Amino acid sequence: ALPFLINQEIQAPTGFDPSRARSGGVGDVQLSGKLLLHQGAAVRASLVLPVTFPTGDAGSFFGGEYAIAPTAVAEYQFASGARVLGNFGVNLRRERQLADVTAGTELQYSVAAQVPIHIASAPFNVVGAVFGSADVEQTSTETAPLAAIALLQGCWGDMGPS
Repeated sequence: ALPFLINQEIQAPTGFDPSRARSGGVGDVQLSGKLLLHQGAAVRASLVLPVTFPTGDAGSFFGGEYAIAPTAVAEYQFASGARVLGNFGVNLRRERQLADVTAGTELQYSVAAQVPIHIASAPFNVVGAVFGSADVEQTSTETAPLAAIALLQGCWGDMGPS
């Protein structure tokens, strides 16, 4: 993957120069490999190994460092078509500091669910996910973000949700 940021706007903390942040640019290149460990009728398990190369401008917060993030991934699919997915990994990277927050190697995790439904005979998926990370050397909430998302996924036409 090669992320491209078109626009960024920041609210600078005290002691930080906002002119360092450009409004657009290319981030770090990330290549991933995946090893399928098990594929059964209902259960799948794999290992994923993303490797990040420093092609982004670190001074503009587009990356600028090497990282490797081995991750275990599991999925269970019910007979109804509903799925539960989860992953757990570690992002190995050097320690960096921005203002009063220091971040380095971190544990990363997520759990998600997808439930197929029909609305007026049209297929949709209800999707929900919780994901986060925790710095292995820090215990502050600034280095342990947690987020959740819920959505309704659908498709116009005869294709149905992907």
